[in-house]
Amino acid sequence: MTAAPPDPSSDATQRALQTYIDARLGVAVALPLTGSLAHSATLAQAVAQRVPLVWEGQHEGRAVRYRVVPVGESDGTVRRVVAFGEDISAEAQLHSSLRGLQEQFRFVAGRSNDVVWQLDAHMRLTYINEADYRLRGCPREVVIGQTFVELFNAEGRTIIAEALARRRERESRGEKNTVLQFEAPQVCQNGRLLWVEVHAAPFHDASGQTVGFIGTTRPVGDQSRVETLLEDARRQIQTQAGEIAELRASLQEQALRDPLTGLHNRGYLDETLPRELSRARREGYPLSLILLGVDHFKTINETHGHAGGDAVLSALSLILNLGARDSDIFCRYGNKEFLVALPLMGLEDAMTRAETWRQALSEAAIEHEGYTIEATLSAGIAAFPDNGTDVTSLLQRVHQALYRAQQNGRNCVVRSSPHPSGV
Repeated sequence: MTAAPPDPSSDATQRALQTYIDARLGVAVALPLTGSLAHSATLAQAVAQRVPLVWEGQHEGRAVRYRVVPVGESDGTVRRVVAFGEDISAEAQLHSSLRGLQEQFRFVAGRSNDVVWQLDAHMRLTYINEADYRLRGCPREVVIGQTFVELFNAEGRTIIAEALARRRERESRGEKNTVLQFEAPQVCQNGRLLWVEVHAAPFHDASGQTVGFIGTTRPVGDQSRVETLLEDARRQIQTQAGEIAELRASLQEQALRDPLTGLHNRGYLDETLPRELSRARREGYPLSLILLGVDHFKTINETHGHAGGDAVLSALSLILNLGARDSDIFCRYGNKEFLVALPLMGLEDAMTRAETWRQALSEAAIEHEGYTIEATLSAGIAAFPDNGTDVTSLLQRVHQALYRAQQNGRNCVVRSSPHPSGV
């Protein structure tokens, strides 16, 4: 359960909180429930109900979903919240495309003389055109939401059950996209029975599961071209299914990438790194990790704004791709940090790669709004099997190495010691 979607324009504190989150998209930030946060009406309601505060908005042309989650202490008191902004542009694009495809289908169906309808996975009517009202006298608002079998009398329901049983039997033999065809008595608004021909085709989701039907009905003996209409409708559904599958694949890929740099994100790393380490252990080759961060990134943001900071991160992501191999894995690891996994590469070669990146960034002229931003990076390196044999230990050692580089004055590269007692 979540709090009702709020209107940011009605709450000054919430507007300020949205601006704060916009500058840190993709990063969860814990905030104490003090000051203006403690006096926000919408936030107070969410805290009282112990539910997240969720709303959607726009930032720099991107659709964003904002979440503010109350965090209860051990005594049950909420003293802080966690704020998070998620880029949902791809999801919004998918929903918009789906709505467009549905509108196209209904535009065509609305101009048909035959009754055209659509069912969901539970065989409930989600759409029916005006031809049904002209044929049976039943208003659309009454019909939508009913199950398809409710449109028929007892004899008709038996016929439908038998037709569905035959379809299941054909599918069990491996037949695909089996079309339902039968004649049955349908009930009109005035109680009169009308025998109709029914033609229905299933449509499926990306996994091949039947998620509904599209079909037509017409009075028995009507010479309208139902077969042509059904074929056209099925062709349109298949086209929609292909476009939806492409959109889903695109959405899945975008969900694993950082929208600013185009590199993979932390979620992708969490899935991939254990698999890469297992392969390295099984096949007996080294795997190096390089964790690097932009030096004095907070100062860059304060001096040039967050857009300036983004320009530096984008420039660094391009530098990282110079000379990259297909097997290399680049991930945005935090707000200013990147983690690179390098299969088949030991510590010495990883040191060389990191030094190349460090020098390239220090010499780069990053132009932003008429200014040249100077930036440097610090990097830490750890490798399997020299510094650890599992993900946890390797990440711990590479963090320690980066910390050592920062303590040594920054703009340098430090590799982890092969001995557990050292960095």
